[in-house]
Amino acid sequence: MNNEKQPEPNVIVWGPFKFVLRGCFALPLLLSLFLIIYFVVGVFSQIAANIFIVFVLGVWIYSEIAYKKQKVDFQSKKTEEISAGKSLARLTPFEFEKAVAEILKAHGYACSVTRKTGDRGVDILAQREGKTFVVQVKKFSKGNLVGRPALQELQGAMLDKTADGMMFVTLSYFSSEATRYARENGIRLMDRDELLEMAKRVPIEEILSKAKGEEGMI
Repeated sequence: MNNEKQPEPNVIVWGPFKFVLRGCFALPLLLSLFLIIYFVVGVFSQIAANIFIVFVLGVWIYSEIAYKKQKVDFQSKKTEEISAGKSLARLTPFEFEKAVAEILKAHGYACSVTRKTGDRGVDILAQREGKTFVVQVKKFSKGNLVGRPALQELQGAMLDKTADGMMFVTLSYFSSEATRYARENGIRLMDRDELLEMAKRVPIEEILSKAKGEEGMI
């Protein structure tokens, strides 16, 4: 489960320094370094000093522009994730199952969604690289954690299917007890953060459109 605030992106400036130049601290620091070398060692000519100052200013300006661009891109991606999360939350539970199947397909799985009734705890059958996985999907709200009993239900369904593995997908997060149980029993967990990250590979409009259709069911 990942509820921590995402860190701001770092800007690594290519060049001989190989460290982050950022904000109002970068320019005074480099100018101070130049003054020490210029007045104490005395090996720089006036022309070399001017070139060095221009170089420092250029690197500092580039660093600021690059940092701000990355920050805008980062904020834009977070906005897209929030929008995608709200769109998926508005789907019915059965539509959400089909949306998850579309997301898995974009990552190399061949998926079949089971019917609304009689699925015996298995919502999706997913295949990849010759292996079959039983997948259970729960469209819980963000604050409603998936607990151990839901995972036990999936493990029980595994006994009725010829499969190589189990996967549990939710639009929420997993409790610590559920996470521990999954680790002990080989259940692959996919929480809200990972699901939204995987969904970036397909336009959300396409996912929603296919989720409301009738294709891919068994």
